[in-house]
Amino acid sequence: MRVAMLSAVVLASSVSASLAEDCAAPCIGTSVSLGLEEDYIFAADPSSRKANSLQPEIRLESIIMPVENFRLVNTTVIEQVIRPERGEDSAFEDIGLYTDELYAELMFDPVTIRIGKIDPVFSLIDSDGDGINADDLAGDVDASESLGAEIAAGFDFAGHSQMLTGTLFTLDRSFLRHSLFTKRDVPKLSDGGAGNTRGLSSVSLVLDGCFNDKADDCDDGGSFGYRLGARYQQSGRQTEDQADDGISPKDEYAFLAAVQSHHDVGASTLGLMGEVSYVQNFDGNPDDAAIFTGIASLEHDALTTSLAFSHLVNIEAGDSNSTENLFEVAVEYEPDYDLGLPNGSVTLGAAYTYAIDDDDDEEHLLSLRLDVDFGGTYAFK
Repeated sequence: MRVAMLSAVVLASSVSASLAEDCAAPCIGTSVSLGLEEDYIFAADPSSRKANSLQPEIRLESIIMPVENFRLVNTTVIEQVIRPERGEDSAFEDIGLYTDELYAELMFDPVTIRIGKIDPVFSLIDSDGDGINADDLAGDVDASESLGAEIAAGFDFAGHSQMLTGTLFTLDRSFLRHSLFTKRDVPKLSDGGAGNTRGLSSVSLVLDGCFNDKADDCDDGGSFGYRLGARYQQSGRQTEDQADDGISPKDEYAFLAAVQSHHDVGASTLGLMGEVSYVQNFDGNPDDAAIFTGIASLEHDALTTSLAFSHLVNIEAGDSNSTENLFEVAVEYEPDYDLGLPNGSVTLGAAYTYAIDDDDDEEHLLSLRLDVDFGGTYAFK
């Protein structure tokens, strides 16, 4: 594991000049994010849920662009791949290395095509929301680690930037799902669930819009932005639990609407983000789910403070509904400090999170996080 981490650092440090997005063919590029997070559940009901976890999260994104308009992209992740049992302490345990994304990208402005292992675009909170744990419930609606094809087309309409993204995909069950150093579970067709089928049977369509900035970069300064999304996932095989309960697997339908805005408040910037999603036949079962999340953040120089609230309603067929709630207050600090690394930056974060699940079990969580990011490109000219 130490050798793998060192290799990632050496590879990133050897590539300099500019950010990976500025790669001019023929070229290679690398960006690295080194993260370390401490999660301490200091109070809980029941008390047996109290625990402490210290884990790394390293993301290495590499690109190869042999010619203009075409590049290969790989994102490798090193993190804990087996979650400990409730109430169990862990520190640098069950660390594995796996491929999160691996795809070929064709760029013909304003159209971009990606083919391979991808993370289909859906929740805006999960991708752009501030905080450390604020997206824990909102992220349940996403379909990550998928194999398929994605087409994104940018255009202007009514004086603002928009982007329409369509994705055809299926759950990744290939060798790319395996991890080194620690073995993690790899889905099988017999596991069932929405989208776990042979062939490309799932499809999503997402529309992003933004005023005063690009639609795919609205969180960095657009005055107002929005996202509308819809997704269909074909049901997988009937599981043993479904057979025991006399339940037939059902196709899943998901719908999402999100907005975000930025407002100048003196020398600070107030950011507001809200999202609502509805999933019918969640994960192929007859139950539905609705998730509401709101985040307010205040950015002043290098300091960002955020408040988040998330509410999930489990709409259970033939039974009373249950709910889950999450509240977080977080602070992130990104000092203007020269790390001596190409395009280097450091971010310090802290958060208090209160969560209550559908069994009315409660957790009070203190999270501390350190992120170091750097990288660049090298052109063969």
